[in-house]
Amino acid sequence: MNAVILARVSSNEQEFGKSLEAQLALGKQYAQRKGLEVIREYRLIESSTRGERKEFNEMLSFVTTQREPIAIIIHTVDRLQRRFDESVKLRPLVEKGRIELHFVSNGLVIHKESSFSDILMWNVNVIGAESYIFQLKENTKRGLQQKIRDGEWPTKAPIGYLNYIDEKKRKIKVDEKRAPLVKKIFEEYALGIYSVEEIWRRAKAAGLTNTLGGPIGRNTVHKILKNPFYYGVMQTRGKLIPHIYPPIVDRALFEKCQTMHKDTYKPTMKPAGKEFIFKRIVRCGHCGGRMTCYTKVKPSGKQYTYLRCFGRSHDYACTAPQIQEQIALEAIESGLKRIQITPEIAQAVARHLTALNRNRANTQIKAAENAARELSNVKDKISKLVDLQLTNTLPNEIFQEKLKSLQNEQTRLETFRAEHTVNEADFAVSAEEVADLAQNAVEIFKSSNFSQKREIIGCVFSDLQIKEKNLYFLYKKPFDLLVKGSDFFKSYRGRDLNP
Repeated sequence: MNAVILARVSSNEQEFGKSLEAQLALGKQYAQRKGLEVIREYRLIESSTRGERKEFNEMLSFVTTQREPIAIIIHTVDRLQRRFDESVKLRPLVEKGRIELHFVSNGLVIHKESSFSDILMWNVNVIGAESYIFQLKENTKRGLQQKIRDGEWPTKAPIGYLNYIDEKKRKIKVDEKRAPLVKKIFEEYALGIYSVEEIWRRAKAAGLTNTLGGPIGRNTVHKILKNPFYYGVMQTRGKLIPHIYPPIVDRALFEKCQTMHKDTYKPTMKPAGKEFIFKRIVRCGHCGGRMTCYTKVKPSGKQYTYLRCFGRSHDYACTAPQIQEQIALEAIESGLKRIQITPEIAQAVARHLTALNRNRANTQIKAAENAARELSNVKDKISKLVDLQLTNTLPNEIFQEKLKSLQNEQTRLETFRAEHTVNEADFAVSAEEVADLAQNAVEIFKSSNFSQKREIIGCVFSDLQIKEKNLYFLYKKPFDLLVKGSDFFKSYRGRDLNP
């Protein structure tokens, strides 16, 4: 059988970890052992979770144009995919016998005759790869939240401030050139004689530019006037938290500008009404329209929430009966029970995911360590360069050029090291949580608040429809596999008890 070898890294920097050459070498050895003839090699430098994955799609386009079945040799599942989007493209090709997937690290081969257990293992590996990405995002989120608690702004500084990096961490300082112009925007607007349009023109004429050096837009002036960062607090998730940077205006001036803005722009929208769990996520099984929710108070004083077809308020009258929200919630809980797995299977999944995540955490740790060593070398070079300058043995023009290049490299390595510094112990939690969700899904759902219930429904189910006073749905991947697996093991035990 002919074969292609696929090797992937997310970026050039991942050469610190698992290199393309190492993956290709192992792929060639595998092909030789299995008697596969390699006709093409693919070296992908792209993320598996962002963008269109052009190189991946080019590989698929090539293998699907071949007359004979093609084996795709990959080192590990996460080198091929970190989410189930790609499974939608790969599964039909596997089931038709057009391709086979050969994963070198664990000897797993997926083809059209693969057993249920092999398919399950493939999906479990994808769950592991996806949970690892989620854990990295959670680690990053926790780091950003800690910065905010410490009064640091973790992202791009607003106009009037500048981002910079010292030897320890990223910082923000006042932009001595733009800050006075930003302050002038507040002062002129507070006078009440200039519109935002006029303030914008005056700011451009005074030389205020955006962070890239281009002219500011009209909307930028609106954002500046409404941003409390300028008087000493930062807004995050609807909360105002004091920051550690010097303010550009005082609070009295800022509040005066807000008063001017409210007097100019009167709100015309009514405040949002009561929120409902199934709002905008359920369709009518009769006419396909969206179901709307409302609350009714009985003479006894008890309140009941109902779902009814939105078509009832239009020219056409949908005949679909309304149902109580409680009936829909019971259907969701019944659906969650079907994805529950036994403690033994949950423990096996947890062990497998923990092992996967530990290996990936080690790769991240090694990448950070290599970056730290290179960073130390760059700092030594900067020190030696400064020594040469002090002895007047190096022309200033050359010194400045070399220094700038080394400082850019230093910044890149510091950023890379910070992004790849992880705690290995943190990655065991995500595996346990995945198993816990499957084992205790109903209890987790019942104890969740309003927004969490909506998130769980959106994560597990799709195509929610009301038909004949009941709620019907489909399962999203990989929960559909857990349901099939649960039904499989139930029927298997049944055959054992009744041969």
